[in-house]
Formats: sequence, C-alpha cells, structure tokens
Amino acid sequence: MKSLFTVIITIVILLPSPSLACACGCNVFSVGGRWMMPITTELSLHFTYNYMDQYQNWNGWSSVASDLNEDKIIQSEFYSLNMQYMINRSWGFMVEAPFWNRYFKTTSDNGGFSSVNHFSVADVRLMGIYTGISEDMSIGVQFGLKLPTGP
Repeated sequence: MKSLFTVIITIVILLPSPSLACACGCNVFSVGGRWMMPITTELSLHFTYNYMDQYQNWNGWSSVASDLNEDKIIQSEFYSLNMQYMINRSWGFMVEAPFWNRYFKTTSDNGGFSSVNHFSVADVRLMGIYTGISEDMSIGVQFGLKLPTGP
C-alpha cells in the first residue's frame, strides 16, 4: 500500500498542471511599450539562438510518408550577435551579425546516404533607429542596409 501511495504521489508531482500567472497585463512586470524602449545612451550587446529540426514531411497542408522525401534530416541552428548604441533618447544604430549551422542528410544516388554540415556567416545588417515620433517613444522606425556578406 505504501509503494502504491508513493507511485501516485510521484505521478501527481510529475504531471504538468495549470498555473495561475499573468502575462504583462497585471502591472507586476514593466514589459512592453515604453518600458522596452532604450532611454539611455548606452551600448548593449545581444546574442540570440534559434533551433529548427525539420523532421516532418508535408505536401501542401497534409503530412506525407517520409519515404517519399529524399531529404532525411535537416537541422538548422541560427545565431545572431547584435550591438546597439543609442546616441541620444531618439537616435541610435544597430549592427547585426547573423550566422548559422546546418546539418543535412539525404539519399545519395547509389542508394546510401550522404550528409553535410555547413557553417556560414549570413548577411550583416546595419540599421538606424529613430524612436522620437511620439513623446512616450512608443512609435519609431528602423531603416538600414544589408551587406552581402553571406553565401
């Protein structure tokens, strides 16, 4: 009986359960709108990472069998290093250097498999920032130039 009770308690603890929380609307956190706009003339660095595993086969809106697709594995990692500097409250600039790593496995002509792992820098972006359209800085514009540094 004690082991059954232990199993039940373990299952209840490990099962996901709904939680009570708020997302930006309950004034607990200063998130969104003017609170996320830069208000100082500081340098900020950001690094982002995204992963995409393309393991499902689709034709239009329907899934299809994997044996109909010669491509067996496509895994992509996207990285981005960003630098932003605000000259004053309204004007700033940003440099974004994206790069990616992709693993690709496909069916080869002889019936076996061939694969490639490719790492590359993508197109570097130079952007200007203007946030002074409205007094509370909630309206702004970005403009820029994409340099052909990628493949």
